Amino acid sequence: MIFNFRRKEVPWEVVDSKAIEPVPTYYEENKDLFLDLDIVSVGEADTCGTYVFQLEQQNAAELRSAVVFARQQLLREIGKRGFNALLSES
Repeated sequence: MIFNFRRKEVPWEVVDSKAIEPVPTYYEENKDLFLDLDIVSVGEADTCGTYVFQLEQQNAAELRSAVVFARQQLLREIGKRGFNALLSES
């Protein structure tokens, strides 16, 4: 029997962590915009993800690309579960 041993992995450390407050997707003052919105079902579990990016330069284009990629990954994960998502960004 042959065993394949994994190479020694270099331990990593968290160098920065930030928390943000959730942003509601529906505001009472904008209720006229959502009159034709019907919620059919709601998932029983939250979907969340953490994406880590190493940016060579923190310019606007790279930051925007990172956010777009993270949004695409989140929507792909939601789609795998058979749900749609309503995203509102500001």
